[in-house]
Amino acid sequence: MTTVHAAAPGWGKARDLNDSYLTLLFLALWGYALMGRGFAYAGIPPIFVGEMVLVLGALAALRAGTLPTVLANLPSLALAALIAWVTIRTLPYLSAYGFDALRDSVIAIYGAFAFIVAALLVERRDRLIAFINSYHGLSSIFPYLFFVAFPTSRLASEGLPAWPISEMPLIALRAGDSCVHIAGLAAFALLGFRRVSLLWGAVLFIGAMMAFSQNRGGMLSVLVACAIVIALMPLSRKLISLGCAALLVIVIGLTADISVPLGTDRDLSFRQVANNVVTIVAPADDQREQGTKEWRMQWWNDIIDYTLHGPYFWTGKGFGLNLAIDDGYQVNDPDLPPLRSPHNGHLTFLARGGVPGLALWIVVCVSWAVTVMRLFFVARARDDRTWSRFFLFLFAYWIAALINSSFDVALEGPMLGIWFWCLHGLGIGAAILYRAELNAQPAPHLRQRAY
Repeated sequence: MTTVHAAAPGWGKARDLNDSYLTLLFLALWGYALMGRGFAYAGIPPIFVGEMVLVLGALAALRAGTLPTVLANLPSLALAALIAWVTIRTLPYLSAYGFDALRDSVIAIYGAFAFIVAALLVERRDRLIAFINSYHGLSSIFPYLFFVAFPTSRLASEGLPAWPISEMPLIALRAGDSCVHIAGLAAFALLGFRRVSLLWGAVLFIGAMMAFSQNRGGMLSVLVACAIVIALMPLSRKLISLGCAALLVIVIGLTADISVPLGTDRDLSFRQVANNVVTIVAPADDQREQGTKEWRMQWWNDIIDYTLHGPYFWTGKGFGLNLAIDDGYQVNDPDLPPLRSPHNGHLTFLARGGVPGLALWIVVCVSWAVTVMRLFFVARARDDRTWSRFFLFLFAYWIAALINSSFDVALEGPMLGIWFWCLHGLGIGAAILYRAELNAQPAPHLRQRAY
């Protein structure tokens, strides 16, 4: 196993209030990952756990006193500009739409978590090491907890305890969001940050198949994230052997055509997973699935027409208006909350913020990706093994979230939105720390020890 060590203790010992906040944030992130919307609804409307953690984080970042350093780079400046633009396009609609305007704006406002995380990392660099060690610890149990939580949220949601006001079950996982975390775990293991036992790998594989069968976009996010890691880093023989074993299981599963109902219109089966792979690029045989693809494409084309070629080029429709109703694409499913956004985070920025909103969003993503991947190649060239692997882990996890948000309402909510922006902040903070090391030319502070 490969892990990361430092002489300074991590935030687990809570040396000050900011350490305590990071512990709270880390627990909240894993609450979102393992309980989904069930955790997101903790609180008293309209103040939920995400908003409480955000306010406390803002106080922690101010206390750290490192925000000027965090803001002195292109990814941070682009994010600040995006948040400012979204705020400008939200304020005029507060009186008409109230809380809905604030809820729609969090797709960018949650970007404040990036500044919070980066500020606390820059305040004390050993917190980056503490993050890796803490993620390693929780990654050891996540596959087993997810193996129970995901089917429970599908098959026994009506029997689970629920929040008294919202009546939301305590566990309500979305397959796409879960796939993003599976991508993160897979990247973490592929990059050698943890030992992959046969049991751990098998349980994660089964969990991945459960999620893959329910969500095409999420499945694509895992495949792309793993492909990036495999292409850029050599794998151990053991991981290659486990991968071959997984392929063999898939072939056997397709041949046997085993199917397990999950309480939805899609069963858990290798044939369903294979069908999801095919229908990403080809028309679906199932009329319902094909209809869903066509419905999305029509809506996306309408958004492009009334922004790029229409009256909402500069301003978009703003934050607060229900886009599904105004654009004529509300699904009216009694089992689901009213749809508000077009199953594509990029087009949400375009529809609500106009071309300036989309342009700023593109700059935010491209500047971050270029920064992180450039430092990955620098670290790899310098043989800073843990730094290079950490940058690649962040990029794989981040890109998985971005891909999933291209096919689902993901960044618009706290379950994945807060995760995405925290990863974004980790990248900004790690880049600042590594550049400082490059300028000072000491030995890297992140060291690997295999045992």
